[in-house]
Amino acid sequence: MQNWNKILQAVLALAAIATITAPRVHAQDNGTPKPAAKQEVPLPGPFDQDPNTPPDTVMPDTRPLTGAQEFSVGTEPARHSYWAPGFRFANFWQSNAVGAGQNNGWASTSYLLGTLSVRQNWIHSSLAVNYSGGGTFSTEPASSNLNGGYQQLGLVQEFGWNRWKLSFLDQFSYTTSSTFGFGGGTNIDLPGIGGTLGSDLPGLQNNYVPNQSVFGSIGTRYSNGGVVQTEYLLSKRSSIVFSGSYGILRFTQSGNIDVNDAIFSGGYNYQISAKDHIGVVYHYSNYRYLGDPQAFSDHSAQFAYGRKLTGRLGLQLFGGPEITVFRIPLGNETRRVGGAGGAGIAYAFSQGDMGVSYSHGLTGGSGLLVGSSSDQIQIQAARQLARRYRGQIGFGFARNKSLESGNSLIPGQTYDTYYFNAGINHALGRTMNLNAGYTFQKQNANLQLCPTTACGTTYTQHQVSIGFDWHTRPYVIE
Repeated sequence: MQNWNKILQAVLALAAIATITAPRVHAQDNGTPKPAAKQEVPLPGPFDQDPNTPPDTVMPDTRPLTGAQEFSVGTEPARHSYWAPGFRFANFWQSNAVGAGQNNGWASTSYLLGTLSVRQNWIHSSLAVNYSGGGTFSTEPASSNLNGGYQQLGLVQEFGWNRWKLSFLDQFSYTTSSTFGFGGGTNIDLPGIGGTLGSDLPGLQNNYVPNQSVFGSIGTRYSNGGVVQTEYLLSKRSSIVFSGSYGILRFTQSGNIDVNDAIFSGGYNYQISAKDHIGVVYHYSNYRYLGDPQAFSDHSAQFAYGRKLTGRLGLQLFGGPEITVFRIPLGNETRRVGGAGGAGIAYAFSQGDMGVSYSHGLTGGSGLLVGSSSDQIQIQAARQLARRYRGQIGFGFARNKSLESGNSLIPGQTYDTYYFNAGINHALGRTMNLNAGYTFQKQNANLQLCPTTACGTTYTQHQVSIGFDWHTRPYVIE
């Protein structure tokens, strides 16, 4: 924790020095980016959700179908490089709060965060960084799980040379609770300043980020998924993609299972029309557990289909056979044959947008299971309600089933996890935003679980939140 505080203090100090001393960095006169004197490569990330942005100003999504990122509906043209610091406050009232021992299980938790979004473009490369960091402060004692630090980071660094493209992507979180369905209506679940200048990064697919879709795992945890990806264009219509990733999920409190995962993939992409893409991809995944001799190796070959309508639709579909190999046999089994797949949809319309993601296959177990067969679906939608008001809703469901390992905390366990959230955002000019939200979480299990002081087979929580976001006008880097 002290190390993170030192890092945050250093980042803020550098930002302050740059603001005072850098003669070539200046704040814009308004919230609209100014054109640069030279042409710059587009930044990665989803389309700016501003409903007033006409579709013909959107750059096509160039992410490969068999790569590590989800499709978007396109990106805004990058007219300049900039950085923008900000501040975020959010307060949650939670029922049945893990670690709460007073007020009949209700607790109030406040988040005080500094935020930063950076975009830097060069002729053959680009950098995009979104960061949020600070602390959580609860009405419960200092020893409660609700008190601690909070860090979120999304980073994309890209290089391009003729037919080659090299990408470094990273997604990090340090939180006091599961990130599955967290922060609905407050934007606190995303790093950076948010809004039109802080797009969601890096947009990794579900299997490249350590799974946290079980609410029963308790305490502060940190998670990181880092990806290196290279793409080579064979022709105007075809390419090959290779990627490797390493992920960790760690808990600071005993009673959870720490996991490492490594994923390697190779894929072939072919564009059959201006809008349609097909591909084939091979995935190798390996899961290892600290303090547990069990390990899993997973092989899958999947066919893929994608469709892109710039400014409107990004669609991906995957599916194929999967073979899981166990280091320690489960009963008489040394391997298991099944299927793996997923889908992702990003859709934008005149007054809003929506996204749907689904995945099925082997995951790390979310801190309670030594490996799990998982199904996960998430749906998010937002709509402009008035000139300064925007509403959003979200739904998620995950089923995590134990692989029957005798070393799991609870062998044979199955968790069904749900969440629903809704929120409304009120813009106070170009740089400030008020928001309010509600989140419902529920978990059902076939065996007893103890996420709170009272054990049972079900767990329910209600969260009511209010928040405030502010950031400076962007400082242009010439």
